[in-house]
Amino acid sequence: MAVKSLPKSNNNESSGRERYLQPEEEGRALTACSDPPRTILMWGISAGLHIPSEVLSLKWKDVDPQCQSLTVQGALSDSASSNRGR
Repeated sequence: MAVKSLPKSNNNESSGRERYLQPEEEGRALTACSDPPRTILMWGISAGLHIPSEVLSLKWKDVDPQCQSLTVQGALSDSASSNRGR
């Protein structure tokens, strides 16, 4: 699962870079969450989606249970960043 790093912490990671959770981190995150955030996190982990942008853009029409597939049409964008350059 890809996530944007949180603001710079003591773990020497640069802020804003894409980072992937380790399996033990995924387990701790899932254990710490309750629904609905847990469901959002599970979609991200199992489908390799960016959280929250790709997960929160999903609609029921994007899910095909017969084919066991999921189509990501796009990602939600921050309105401030989408207005830049206008």
